Amino acid sequence: MKRKLLALLLALSLSLPQASFAARDGDGMEYVSASEGFYGSLRALFTSNNGDPNTNSELKSEFSRLGIRGTHDLGNGLTGLYRYEWEVKPDDGDAGNTRIHYVGLKGAFGELKAGSHWKRDYFWVLSPTSAAQSGSGNFHPYFHGRVSNSLEYTSPRLSGFQGAMRVQMNGGADADSENIDEWALSAKYAVRGFTVAGVYETKPDGYRSEGKDEKFWALRGGYGRDNWEVNGWYGKLNDSDKDPANDDTTVVSLSGEIDIGKVGIVLVHEKAELGGGGPYRKIAKGTKGDTDRASVLNVNYKFTKKSRVWLSYIVNDYDSSDKPDELQLGMRMDF
Repeated sequence: MKRKLLALLLALSLSLPQASFAARDGDGMEYVSASEGFYGSLRALFTSNNGDPNTNSELKSEFSRLGIRGTHDLGNGLTGLYRYEWEVKPDDGDAGNTRIHYVGLKGAFGELKAGSHWKRDYFWVLSPTSAAQSGSGNFHPYFHGRVSNSLEYTSPRLSGFQGAMRVQMNGGADADSENIDEWALSAKYAVRGFTVAGVYETKPDGYRSEGKDEKFWALRGGYGRDNWEVNGWYGKLNDSDKDPANDDTTVVSLSGEIDIGKVGIVLVHEKAELGGGGPYRKIAKGTKGDTDRASVLNVNYKFTKKSRVWLSYIVNDYDSSDKPDELQLGMRMDF
């Protein structure tokens, strides 16, 4: 059934206009060229680690996707937005799950989206410190990234300032929640290469029906020029309201990247001090007092704006688990 849907997507998209525009990629990467209409990104990744020999090496898809997106002039200064995107797996040919699907409105008032989409605060606060291809973002909270059943408003830019607010209803972390599963406020101010941003987010009933009130806040600062950028963010997750045994989990993430011709170099270091209950991606919950660290060196070569290869080495130093170091070699092509 999924393959039939993808075939239908391709057939329909061929009749749509192919106007070019810049779009922020959903995996914490730099701006890439995309098309209004049918688009895709195919990514193959080889990984090797020094851990369990049974999982030492693997060839897999690195979140490849196909999709369709566009705009429609509604008159009176309003523009309609739409997007539908599927995960695909070029390593074995299977079609994966739906990633993004939304409709929206854009005008002088700002932008409003309803459906499943990337969170605005993910781009503003967390994703600038994700390595350019993969291997980082280890300590981002589970509930940052894409979100379903969500209504999000983003203000227009006013002298460098933007704000956003989001609510998620019926389809969030707690199936027993009757009203709002998650809400968040975020803001960003950018001027002359400097950027500061922040987010406050809460889940009234916790993550995955844990029955705890979870609150997360983070602050980011950054500075960049034409071919280089440095960023850092500090965040704290609190899920102790209904479980006094668990305390705050804090995260610090620092990154720097530079482009020298077609070669890009990215360095990332992240550190999490665990409170014993924080649901962070790619790491175990651990126990109170555990400290987990990850450092990433990423070197990428851009053949064109739409094609590249990369090499990453990730050094992991975890108290919460025996996570091995990892070498990654990948290739990506966009269209």
